[in-house]
Amino acid sequence: INAEYGETATEKSKKEVTVKVLVPIPVAGNIIGKGGEGIKDIKKKCTAMIRVSGREELFPFAEERIVLVVGTADATLQVLDIVQEKVRNMGREEGGNTRNKPRSNFNPRAKE
Repeated sequence: INAEYGETATEKSKKEVTVKVLVPIPVAGNIIGKGGEGIKDIKKKCTAMIRVSGREELFPFAEERIVLVVGTADATLQVLDIVQEKVRNMGREEGGNTRNKPRSNFNPRAKE
């Protein structure tokens, strides 16, 4: 039990969390997929809600779109794993083009 908040680890993991991630525009397209199939597949696999900002929601001169994920901590991490893999794969598909490769080795599951 977490003495400070009086919650068990199980109770804490069931709370809803919201995560927003910026992804390069081509990766956002890869997440959505042709006809929305990519995002539908993620929704079938995961219980967290995922939404990718639309083209009309970009800031001027922005090169990224927002991926919003809402769900339990575990479900959110599951979606973020898929998103992170798509970022990695997009970088590989681009060959030596670093513009679409992830800029860091960020891992949402890494312990401090």
